[in-house]
Amino acid sequence: SSIEGFLAVEFYQFAWLLLVGLYLAYLAGGTIAGDVASGRMDLTLSAPVARRDVVIGRFLGLVPLVLLLNVVLPVVAYVGVLAVGETIAVERLVAVHALAVPYHLTCVAVGIAVSTLASRPGIAQRVALGALFALFMFESVVASTDYAEAGDLSPTAHYDPSGVLVLGEYDVTGAAVLLAATTVFVALAVVRFRRADLSG
Repeated sequence: SSIEGFLAVEFYQFAWLLLVGLYLAYLAGGTIAGDVASGRMDLTLSAPVARRDVVIGRFLGLVPLVLLLNVVLPVVAYVGVLAVGETIAVERLVAVHALAVPYHLTCVAVGIAVSTLASRPGIAQRVALGALFALFMFESVVASTDYAEAGDLSPTAHYDPSGVLVLGEYDVTGAAVLLAATTVFVALAVVRFRRADLSG
């Protein structure tokens, strides 16, 4: 019945959580694989640059997009709420986007990791998108079963927009888990890309 509940159900719980996350993973999936397929990676590596730096650079290249989304959207949402004559808890609106940053970074990191595994960007993008969607569905299916804890494997298990907006619950631990997962996926991408044979 509150504007926070409306936004959580109609936008954040699906579009913001799932669709934006899938888009970021899809976008990241085409980075390294796309450069390899087009031959741009050969040119990049002909310079004195480490493969580790290439991977980290591709990841960092998408960080501004994540930050931009999470800076612009709360402003748009706040203005929209005021425009319809409603009010919203500003601290909750800020928190839901601050806590979204680790989640979105994890989605990017998953895409980067997958991008080092495939030689064609289209495949990498579809695999990254499919993997995140499968994890989301898995978490949803096991949520009310005896295997609910297994759902923690999904990034979506550690970011709950409804909990933030409606209940004012800030899952800082979940954010820390997501940042750790981001680090792990980027590290795995570095290891994989260092060993990758790009000659084919």
